[in-house]
Amino acid sequence: MAALNHEQQAKLEARNYKPFDNSGTVPLNVPGAGCTVEAELDISERFRHGVNDFRQDRLVVREVAMLAVMDAITDKDSWTDKVFDETIVAKWRVEAMAMPLISEPAWEWCVLELRGKAKPAKEQEFTTTLETGSACAKADGLVDEHWRIELTRKASSLLHLHPEHKDWHPDSNEQVLNLVHPSLFPLVYGRTAILQQGQVGLRDCVDYVGRGIPVEQRLSELPGDGRRAQDGDTKFQWLPAEVRFCNGSDTEVEITSYINNLHPVEHGSLYRTIGKIISKAIPMWNEILVKDYNNRYPLRVTVEGAVFEPLSYPNELDDLADADVSDPTAFAAALRRARAYMNLPEQPSDINSALHFASDGDDEMPDFESDFAGEIDQALRWKHNRLRKIVHPEPGTDYTYEQWKEGKAPRPDPPKLHYLGGEKAGFHHEYQTVRLEGDFQEKGLQVIVKLAGIELTPEKPVFEGGNWHLEVWHHFLALSRPRESSKKRNAQRLFVKVNAKTYDTATVQTELGHQ
Repeated sequence: MAALNHEQQAKLEARNYKPFDNSGTVPLNVPGAGCTVEAELDISERFRHGVNDFRQDRLVVREVAMLAVMDAITDKDSWTDKVFDETIVAKWRVEAMAMPLISEPAWEWCVLELRGKAKPAKEQEFTTTLETGSACAKADGLVDEHWRIELTRKASSLLHLHPEHKDWHPDSNEQVLNLVHPSLFPLVYGRTAILQQGQVGLRDCVDYVGRGIPVEQRLSELPGDGRRAQDGDTKFQWLPAEVRFCNGSDTEVEITSYINNLHPVEHGSLYRTIGKIISKAIPMWNEILVKDYNNRYPLRVTVEGAVFEPLSYPNELDDLADADVSDPTAFAAALRRARAYMNLPEQPSDINSALHFASDGDDEMPDFESDFAGEIDQALRWKHNRLRKIVHPEPGTDYTYEQWKEGKAPRPDPPKLHYLGGEKAGFHHEYQTVRLEGDFQEKGLQVIVKLAGIELTPEKPVFEGGNWHLEVWHHFLALSRPRESSKKRNAQRLFVKVNAKTYDTATVQTELGHQ
């Protein structure tokens, strides 16, 4: 993509300052049509997206372990009741304490937090999990049996395709069949016709096919390699469906525009079913979307730097480097002391191995016996690194669970590092409240819809699952995946990741980005 001259750049900037509008009452102005794909609202006015935008504070590995334990427990049937049964909790404790990094304070925090969110989980019919800078939400029965059966029944008609018309998902071994997918009929820059003004109804939208003028070539401020990953393809763009709220402050919605490659008349009842499922997802989105500069949840465990045991190098062995190797008696004594230290037990192979400092990758001990004077100092330091034990910080040290729940938890160190610049007054966490049904009552939402089926055959009886990947299309904020159950399928897992800040490399030994 060629670089823009000053006049072109000025025109693009002018377009980008115009408010986004797809109401149809004024010329269309949305990212990719009317303004550049990179155009977006200021962070203070929008939700954060996950590619080159939002980065949460990194977590210490003990908090990662706590999140894993709580996520596993909230997968259990009737966990909202069982968490108050001391006999069951005692059993869970034994199982949790057999895991790396789960200490007594960590387990006590987990129990308090699980009990604290049991009541909301019952009332909402879903639970949040992996609550960190962002969060996830999960539910088993949120979409009731009626709508689950309706979705299956109405989507089954999409399966009856001639083999040459089937769209098998790439790298799926012809086991994942795309039934509804935005890539099948995306917007093609320079080719797809669009209407600059006016509105098109759902039932008569097919009558408008081919009308309008071709959308101009993709507008971009960033030429060539300057394009950001989240800006997607340079030739294509997925098109969302418009979703409108129906009843005041309620989350009930209906789809008011065409879903890519799903005929709005022939499959009108399927549109209504998909709308019902979107309605069920909105309360979950309210609990996980991230606004402006704040994380959804504060850190449970804070750390200022890496701490190890033993803290220092064994200085009592410093004299070994000066041992007189020409004196057989002195050399034998020095060698005995060196061997005694080098033979000390290192990292255990049990769960406590996670508490030890990983070696630097040099697994070969320096040969101090062949060249004592030249190698002993390096050998002692090599051994010291392998003996060091990480002192992992505990939850509840700087603030209690109750204080954390109330937001009385400090922001991570260093406090002055903030996107807005300067030092903010106070370090208390501000929990976010999101109500899409209120904030977007008039504008509505835009949703990308996908439907796919997994086909198992005698020749291919097992589906190993897909690879983790990133949807790089611009402005994606949240993802919901209703799953159809089947007796032929084992438990399914969905892997999620989030970007983490990397400004504090000094503590990299005790911190990990959450996954």
